[in-house]
Amino acid sequence: MVYVLLLALPLLPFWRRASLPVLLAGLPLIVVNILSESGAQRSLVHHYSLPLAVIGVVGALDGLASEGERRVPWRRIAWAALAKPWFFTGPYLGRLALVPESRSALELVRPGDAVATTSYLALHQSGRRMVRFPAASDRDLETLERRRGINLLLLHPQIPGWASEGELQRNLLEQARRRGWSCRSWPRDLQLCRRLA
Repeated sequence: MVYVLLLALPLLPFWRRASLPVLLAGLPLIVVNILSESGAQRSLVHHYSLPLAVIGVVGALDGLASEGERRVPWRRIAWAALAKPWFFTGPYLGRLALVPESRSALELVRPGDAVATTSYLALHQSGRRMVRFPAASDRDLETLERRRGINLLLLHPQIPGWASEGELQRNLLEQARRRGWSCRSWPRDLQLCRRLA
């Protein structure tokens, strides 16, 4: 709910009663996120908040149109701050060198695979039946296999991503090797392990 509040702050001064019907359209999106099985989907910090942002902007436009107000420059500054521009100078640039290896690894993922991967590669796996970030509760590979149906690990222990740890990922990869999974590594420590049929 904190992120919903942050999303609303730059728009709040522009919402009026005329905005209410449009803003009510955002309630089902919030409810779906809250009821989701995945913690990442319950957190509106990710791309799941994009439809809420569109609804908020349309509500603001309705409010502005209803009172004939002019644009306020600080509104753009507030939206730019929500975009987290500092990420483009730090975390995102740090992963730029991984792009060729990531593409090579992603080509090996089959359409029916259930994947445990890092947060920044999960976006490229959205069409899968199961995509999971390895978290503290996923220390045992056998549990991931049985409960989640995971048959492929695509991990990067040096840069584990959001909600994961390098040690946890190294442990899962080691368990996969001991259990006879077929594994492949790239020079920057990106690793893919597939359970053999």
